[in-house]
Amino acid sequence: MEDPLALSNIRQVATSIAPDEILGTLTLSAEELGYGQVATLSGIFTLPDKAPVAGLPVKIEVKTSTDLTWREVGQITTAPDGSISTPILLGKNQQLRLRSEGTWERLEGLSAIKSVKIKPGISISTVIAADKSQTFSISGIVSPKISTKINLEEFISGKWKVIQETTSDSNGNYAFTTGSSISGFARFRTSVVNNETLGAATSATAVVVIRE
Repeated sequence: MEDPLALSNIRQVATSIAPDEILGTLTLSAEELGYGQVATLSGIFTLPDKAPVAGLPVKIEVKTSTDLTWREVGQITTAPDGSISTPILLGKNQQLRLRSEGTWERLEGLSAIKSVKIKPGISISTVIAADKSQTFSISGIVSPKISTKINLEEFISGKWKVIQETTSDSNGNYAFTTGSSISGFARFRTSVVNNETLGAATSATAVVVIRE
């Protein structure tokens, strides 16, 4: 017949030597950033009873929507209260997570996944004035310097309307040739369409005086 006391002792020993479960959290100061803007990444690692896990090496990992595996971009050690905090700079849309490796005394710890959108910078340049019968160039650069879809928009009848589309080259350069049949002040802007790599963004407005 099994001894209840012996079984209880076995359970206690098994519990005492079982690896600790690690719980991780992840927060970001912003989940949409302009290109070149630094965010603050923070997190806390604890045991299930909320006791902090100090001195724990934590990996910062990222993955794009098309990546099959996570990639480590940094490592930081938890403070006495189990927390971490570090600046992070991303060049394109990414998913982030925090991970601590498992050992014989503790299980792997994983935070929830956070997604970050990166809004590109987009410049615009054109002429100051042009005749109604004259075409002119509107050009600019997208940052980061990548090939992506660009729209040319004109402010017509009280709203912005896409009048042309193009794709920037591998250095981020784009150019349009356009004109206007109405004299006065013509307003143009360019925009990046939201995609897997970058978030949506719009340039400043360029005003061209259209002469008779």
